Amino acid sequence: MIEDPAGDNPRGFGGNGPSNLPGLAIGAPVGESLKAALATGTVTVTMHSVSSGVERDGDLDNTVVAHEWGHYLHHRLAACSAQQCGGMSEGWGDFNALMMMLREGDNRDGAYPEAIYALADGTPNSAYFGIRRFPYSRDRSKDPRTFKHIGDENPLPGVLSGAGNSEVHATGEIWASMMWEVLNVLADEHGVNIARRRMSDYVVAGLLLAPPDATFTEQRDALLAAASALDTDDMILMAAAFAGRGAGSCAVSPSNSSATNAGVIESGTLAGKFGLGGLGLVDDGISCDHDGYLDPGESGTLHLSLANNGIIAAENVIVTATTTGTGVRIGAPLRIAALQPFTSSSLAIPVTVLQTAPRNTLVTIKVHVAGDNTCTPNGVDASLTIRTGADDVPTSSATERAESRITPWTPTGTGAAALWGRALDASGNRTFFAANAGSSTDTQYVSPPLQASPTEPVIVNLVQAYSLEGDPSAFFDGGVIELSTDGGATWRDVTAFGANPGYNATLVRTGSNALRGRMAYSGTSAGFPALQPLELDFGNQFAGTAFQIRFRLGTDGGGAFVGWFIDDITVHGLINTPFPIVVAETATCTARKAALDDSAVAATRGSPGVSLDAFDRAVCVLNEALP
Repeated sequence: MIEDPAGDNPRGFGGNGPSNLPGLAIGAPVGESLKAALATGTVTVTMHSVSSGVERDGDLDNTVVAHEWGHYLHHRLAACSAQQCGGMSEGWGDFNALMMMLREGDNRDGAYPEAIYALADGTPNSAYFGIRRFPYSRDRSKDPRTFKHIGDENPLPGVLSGAGNSEVHATGEIWASMMWEVLNVLADEHGVNIARRRMSDYVVAGLLLAPPDATFTEQRDALLAAASALDTDDMILMAAAFAGRGAGSCAVSPSNSSATNAGVIESGTLAGKFGLGGLGLVDDGISCDHDGYLDPGESGTLHLSLANNGIIAAENVIVTATTTGTGVRIGAPLRIAALQPFTSSSLAIPVTVLQTAPRNTLVTIKVHVAGDNTCTPNGVDASLTIRTGADDVPTSSATERAESRITPWTPTGTGAAALWGRALDASGNRTFFAANAGSSTDTQYVSPPLQASPTEPVIVNLVQAYSLEGDPSAFFDGGVIELSTDGGATWRDVTAFGANPGYNATLVRTGSNALRGRMAYSGTSAGFPALQPLELDFGNQFAGTAFQIRFRLGTDGGGAFVGWFIDDITVHGLINTPFPIVVAETATCTARKAALDDSAVAATRGSPGVSLDAFDRAVCVLNEALP
């Protein structure tokens, strides 16, 4: 007999080794009584089990087995390491069990609990609730859960608090409730057997289409995209079912990095939803040097992509580009009669810089998009800051400001060219930037050769900000600064050369990150995204020799975070000037154009047809969902 000193509820035995002797765990009160009795003489004890009836095992409950298979399906087809998609994984498990249980002729407005067999051992009301806080049901009086109930700040209906809503099993209830609604609207349309077959295809395709660490709305859109490839009417009905549980077209998911699922915005409507991006200015018009900058007298094109990520066509769409920049003219607004659901259009708006425009100047172009039947009645906005009347001069400075289109830095490592580059903030300032990928990567950004003075100390100053996967409990992804004195043949951390980079974390010692176990930058820097100063003092140890520095980012196969911003790198104590600068364009471009080109829709892709009958049925679904 083994006494558990923790109390009167002894824990079970652990491990999986062979058991050759009978054993019995007893609580502290019984154990202390036996010890007292043994102190006075011989004690005879009989060990026996007091459980009555059959002890039920979840391994024999088909809904539990189907739930676990749902986990396998999810993690086999989608990359997930975040809290929110972890909750959806529990929901996928429950939904897999629900879909397995459903049969033609069932009362689909009834209550559908799970794990009834495993819980039929005296657990109160287990045949109604199962293992969840509410049974699954289309009937809102039985199952009132909606999208907002994944957030800890939103109490559940009745007496249940919302304090644990972000726990993965609780969050999973919401996803399974949504998916149960989706399955049932398809069953209403096609019958249970066809609905189950179609739903199986949509789930597999939707998981494959989902981004890493998908949010609820990202996974919803992946499922709708999968359905649109087979039957756009199904897509509309499914979208209405999601809207009935608060995940309509205009719903907003919490960030996939939120530990509490904070910030849910519910939507019970179907609408168009603008996605505006891809803003860039191309020097493709009248030009004297085609150097990527628009100089006075030159013209180019503002390119942008406008998508409708919603279910309803956005109508009477107007795209307007404006600027307050002196001497810059922009083409007329674009008008689009209807932007269909899941349609993306590439737009082109001409831009001309007049001879009177100032040189080496930042100009901000603002884009406003408005239309009817959308989630944003006041429209959406974006902006792009460009530099006009400028020229790049290579090898002219010991300071790298990341502003020049010329870069002497080299991205190295598999995938580095896609992860390292320049970022542009709202003020028009550019920085070097490395994206924190959600996969195993080891990439570097390598400086050109830096020639140290024979007499002056080498001191490197820079500013940086980072948001990399990690928190005080565990740091997974991280960045380090390394240095080479042999032309890049070998690299060592700058700490090996006496500099103090101020690393804030030790990365976990296991996993696929090449930097595992090292001191590094990880988590979130102070005041992020504000850039913080850093100084690396190397003294005179490199006197008269060449060296290189590199910024190295290592990630594992887990969650994707923002990344690492680096700017204003000044290397004191050099005798060469390895970095470029941006200066005012000195030449005069006399090329002329009679007038601006017209703004235009360059291309449109994707335009599924949806029957009016499907919209009518979707309205019925939404009406039935109203409390």
